[in-house]
Amino acid sequence: MTLTPFSATLNNGTRVTIREVTQADRPLLEVGFAHLSDRAKYFRFLSTRNDLTPAELDRFTASNGPDHIAIGALVEGTTPPEPIGIARYIRLPLMPQSGDSRADITAEIAITIVDRYQHQGLGRLLLDELSILATRNGITAFSALVHSENRAMLGLLAQRGGKLSRLSGSEVEVRLALT
Repeated sequence: MTLTPFSATLNNGTRVTIREVTQADRPLLEVGFAHLSDRAKYFRFLSTRNDLTPAELDRFTASNGPDHIAIGALVEGTTPPEPIGIARYIRLPLMPQSGDSRADITAEIAITIVDRYQHQGLGRLLLDELSILATRNGITAFSALVHSENRAMLGLLAQRGGKLSRLSGSEVEVRLALT
């Protein structure tokens, strides 16, 4: 991956560093997860969770490459580092659209922001940077499975042109074309 860490300012004035997530970040993921409300955990995993499994931590901190990229946000000037957000994509198997001779190269995305930093522009910042990285790697669309009550994520994806399709129960799929 070719993400040079960079600084940004959130809507509330908090300075953050956006950088690649690496295998050394396992403890930071656990800290960030511990600072999520039960509602935020449910919206992210679509189930009740108390912690991340070792297999999930392995997967979430896997080496970045064209098929899987994870980036995270840390509050600047905090010791120990304060993780407040993470975004990732994982390329999906190529599947042609019905009636179309070409197929979108789609990646599934997930974005998680620690509750107290939600609605400060961090989700938008992470989504925009993830989109740039995905486009560089040939991804033409994102797909996200979102809880129907997760208004913040649905709103963010809609602002970027995401199209919703209802699935069973409380889940919706949002497809976002990348340009």
